[in-house]
This record gives sequence, C-alpha cells and structure tokens, in this order.
Amino acid sequence: LIQLHDDNKSGYFFRPNVEIKNQFKKIQETEVGLSFSAEINKIKNVLVDTFTSGSFSFHRFDAFLRSNPQNKNNWSVNYFTRHDWLPFNQIWTKMDKSDNLGFTINFLKNEQHQLKSTAGYRSLQVLNEGVSKQKSEKSFLARFEYGFTEWKGLLKGDLFYELGSGQEQKRAFTYVAVPAGQGLYTWNDYNNNGIEELNEFELGVFQDQKKYIRIFTPSNEYVKTNFLQFNYNVEFIPKQLIRSNKKILLNVLKRSSLNSSWQINKKITDLKLIVFNPFGNGFADTSLIAGSSVLTNSILINRTSALWGLDITQTNTSAQALLTYGAEKRLSNRWQGKLRLQLNNTMSMQINGNQEVQSLLTGGAAFQNRNYRIVQNKIEPSFIYQYKSIFRANVGYRYVEKNNKIDVMESLIEQSLTSEFKYNASSKMSAGIKTTYSKIQFDNTSSINSTVGFIMLGGLLPGKNYIWTIDFIRKLSGNLELNIQYEGRKSETSNMVNIGRASVRAIF
Repeated sequence: LIQLHDDNKSGYFFRPNVEIKNQFKKIQETEVGLSFSAEINKIKNVLVDTFTSGSFSFHRFDAFLRSNPQNKNNWSVNYFTRHDWLPFNQIWTKMDKSDNLGFTINFLKNEQHQLKSTAGYRSLQVLNEGVSKQKSEKSFLARFEYGFTEWKGLLKGDLFYELGSGQEQKRAFTYVAVPAGQGLYTWNDYNNNGIEELNEFELGVFQDQKKYIRIFTPSNEYVKTNFLQFNYNVEFIPKQLIRSNKKILLNVLKRSSLNSSWQINKKITDLKLIVFNPFGNGFADTSLIAGSSVLTNSILINRTSALWGLDITQTNTSAQALLTYGAEKRLSNRWQGKLRLQLNNTMSMQINGNQEVQSLLTGGAAFQNRNYRIVQNKIEPSFIYQYKSIFRANVGYRYVEKNNKIDVMESLIEQSLTSEFKYNASSKMSAGIKTTYSKIQFDNTSSINSTVGFIMLGGLLPGKNYIWTIDFIRKLSGNLELNIQYEGRKSETSNMVNIGRASVRAIF
C-alpha cells in the first residue's frame, strides 16, 4: 500500500496478491490452486475534488490445474475472470468484465523433437459502451512451435503456427518531403499538373531522387478479422552423414546444402470462417484484407570452397494490404543463379543471372494506372582482379530484357558495361571509383512518364546513360574519419546531375 499526498494530489496505490495451491504427489505431483490479484490506483485532484485520468482499478480471480512445472514435459489448464473499474461522474463504475480459458502442453524432454503449444479463449463483455473504448467481443488464440533435428543433423528445422481473431485497422498514407538522400521515395508529376498525388510516388533509385518518406496514418475504421500465421525453416546438410569419398557425385553432394523457408500471414473478414490451412484459400478473395507470403528455396553447392561455388535460389513473394482507397497486391517470382570461379591467385570470374515476374494490382480506380506485370530476364558476367588487400578491380557486362504483359505491353532491352576499382593505400586511406554505361532501347516513348516506365527504366532514360561514383575515405587523428563522395549521371536527353557529399564520423 502506497499513499500519496501533496498540495495538488491525494490518493493511494494498492496491489494485493494471494495464491493458495496444493500438490498431489500420488497423482504425478499435479497441482491445483486458486489466486486473487488486484490493483487499485485512486488519485484525486484536491483543488477540484475530481479523479485524475490515471485512476483505475481491477480485480482478477484465477483457478488452475497443472502438472509439475519442474517437468520438461508439462501441461496446464487455467481459468480467470477479470473486472475493470474507471471513475465516471466522480464514482467508480464497472466498465467491463472478461472470462478467459487457457491450455498449455509442452514436450521438451526429447532434445531432438521439442513442441510448445498454447491456446486461449476470451469473452469480453463491455458494461458501459458509452465510456469504454472497447467493444464486447469473443476472441481466441492458439500457437504451436515445433523444432526437430534428425539423422545426426542431416535434416533440421523449426515450425511455427498461430491462429486467432482480432481487428485490422484501415490505414491511410501520405508522403512528406525531407532533404534529398534522407528519404526513400521520389515524386514524378505524371499528369504535369504540379500537384503531388498519391499515385505519382515511386521508390527512388538514386540518392538525389529520394526526397520523400511515406507515413502511414491510422484511421478510425476497424475491421474484425480472423488471422493465421505460419512459418517453417528446413535445412538439409548431407555432409553430416557423407564421409570423404572419391566419387565426384558424392563429393559434390557432401559440399552442398538445401534450405527452404516459408512465411505466411493471412487476415480475413469472414468471421464465420476460421482459417486453418495456410496453403489454400477456402474463402472469397474479397475477404482477404491483409496477407503476405515469402517462400525461399536455395541450393548451395561448394559454398565454403575458395575455388568455385554455385548458388541457385527461388523466391516467391506476395503482399496484400487494405488501404483507404482499396486493396493493393504485389507479387514476385524470382529464380536467381550465381556461379563463381577462381581462375588463378589473382583472377576470378562470376556469373549472375535471374528470371523474375513482378506484378502490382490496385483496387482504387485512380490507382489502376499503376498496374503492371513485368517479366525480366538478366545475365551479368564479371571478372575480378584482386592484388592482396591493396587493389581490387571488377569489370562486367549486363544484359537485361523486360516486358510488360498487360495494358500497353511495353518492352525494354538494356546492355551495360560496368567497372569498379578500389584502392587501399594503407589502413588510414582508401579510394574507389565505379562507372556504368547503359544503352537502353524502350519501344514506347509515351510510357516513359508513367509508373511502368519508371520501374522498367530503373530511373534512367532511353538511349545512352552514364553513371559514376567516386569515394574517398581518410582516417584523421584519433578516431575521426573523413568521407567524401561524388556521384554523377547523364542521359542523352537530360542534363547532367552532380551530387557531392562530405561527412566526418567519430568511431568509438
């Protein structure tokens, strides 16, 4: 009990807590118990004799039945009810009460297979809806976590599964101007009216374009939802079982690993339907107001070798959000490969390639001009020269094809030559220069000033494009570091853009 009294406020804070339990040793040390807890925070303004906004009170009664908590394999069942009071018209008024039922089951004794699970149900009754910010509702939550290791580490992974009910808040967003380089987005005046409209902002490519940040603002609209979350990660490591072998195939398999992960989130408005299956819908597409999925599968061959290695990765992503103007859905499916070869002590070669399909679908009529479905194919070989830790040079070529498969059906071909040189004179100074020459063929000039055009061109323009960057880093006395950077770019039909930066950083 804590009492408060001064010239402006008076009151007290009281938090009792009582628990009674008994353990039945003949029934595997099972425990049964009851408990009571409360909190009373009563503070008044003595000048006007009114309760302050921080005054509140609640009572909670618990009953539980559980196995011995010291056992690694354990379970429990508990029930509790809670009553809340707030001051209203200068008297304590009961605002709401809730009834809650919960279960837990844990199997942790086997180190190779471990399971944690919990489930709960809550019924909330609001007694004074005119004052309380909550609404009467019934909700549930269930969660399962499973981790495993098999065959001496050949296969291992973990799984997470959760489902329940709740509310989703509709959100609006605005773009706010910030100093160049400190934002993420750029504004393109597609209709040339001089007005910053929401459907004219894109992710910036170059630092001078990044002049806006995107701010989400909550609305007063809420939608009741049922939700599901599912994650898994599985890794297959053959070297845990395969010993050294003269056979080439077994040796390659030993040096390989496979990894697969999937993250799924879904929220639907159909309250009559509980989403159990993370992989299928089973509901109307219009019921899905928020969802995301990221599936990644990778094959890594000879990853730890300095001589050669091959990585193949497939990534499939989707994201849907409910915004004030309607639903927005983004999809991407990418296959990516990377081959590296060490030619000699100083020379190496690297080949990167990918094939990707990315789409944007928007529901609002004013935003449908942003929709696209772009298919991209890219290959990028490069040669790297490394002289100790003093000098590094990278020269490469890039070929890219992009085709939009909807609406105007734009197409693009880009060919680029890239070079990068890095020089470390000592531990106190380094300098680098990077250049890119790109020749872009774009078949529809009317689409240049559009979302599709900006995405396909990557912030550049059709024709010849030149991009260069120069970095200089110098360590000063003590722990100070000077960083000077110069960036520039030039297209055939635009003026040259020059950007310079200088900063001093203290390293502790």
